Order: sequence, then C-alpha cells, then structure tokens
Amino acid sequence: HLPVLRVNGPVTHAYRYAVLAMDHSRTAQQALVRARELGLLVPEQLHVASAVEPVAAGAVMEVGISAEVLEDQRDVQRQQVSERLAEVGVNLDHERLLVQIGSPEGVVGDALRQSGGDLLVLGTHAREGVSRFFLG
Repeated sequence: HLPVLRVNGPVTHAYRYAVLAMDHSRTAQQALVRARELGLLVPEQLHVASAVEPVAAGAVMEVGISAEVLEDQRDVQRQQVSERLAEVGVNLDHERLLVQIGSPEGVVGDALRQSGGDLLVLGTHAREGVSRFFLG
C-alpha cells in the first residue's frame, strides 16, 4: 500500500504532461490521487488512456461479435472511466480521454505518443511470486 515512483532515466525537467493508465480497478484511481498528492500532475495537463480488450479476432467472428458491439463497449467504458475520475474531482474534456479497442500496452503507448506525456501514472496490484509470473 505504498506509492512508488520509478524513474527510468535522468530527470532533465519537471514533469509537465501525465498519462494515467486507467482500468476498472481502485488501484488506478488511487495512483491518480497519489500522483496529485505528490505534486506530480495537475488535472489540466492530464491525459487518460483506457483499453477495451477484444477477444481474439477469430473468436470474434465465431461468436458473431460485431464492430458495433465493441463500439458500444467502448462508449460504456468511456462513461465508467469519466465517472471514476469525477469521484476524485477530475473532469476531462473528450480529447484528453482516450478509450480505444486494443491491448492496454498499445493503447497506453498511443496515448503517450499523442499527448507528448513525460510521466506515466499507473496502479499495480502488487502481485508476488507465481501470480506475478503468470498475471504480471
């Protein structure tokens, strides 16, 4: 239950633009709160990325999941993320909330590139041992 700041290289300037990787967990919301408490971000310079993970493409065709269903899931997720952010007093305009269909790694990477973010904020479930090996 401790916040961790991991810096992967020399810090050459103050962090200006943050990207929050947001899923349905409380840990993502807590990461946002901690980053604000530490003075690492301000909501006006925050972008949020959230991924809607589809099942494998072949399985999508087999079970008949259409692109329309995935878009509906994306809209629902956008609303849920907005509500979670509002719970901690953060209201983002549509352009700074990126909800895409794809892998979390790909969606967060896209958000970092598009926003010019120099700080990635994300929560971790602090798994250890075998669960960390299998689940990350």
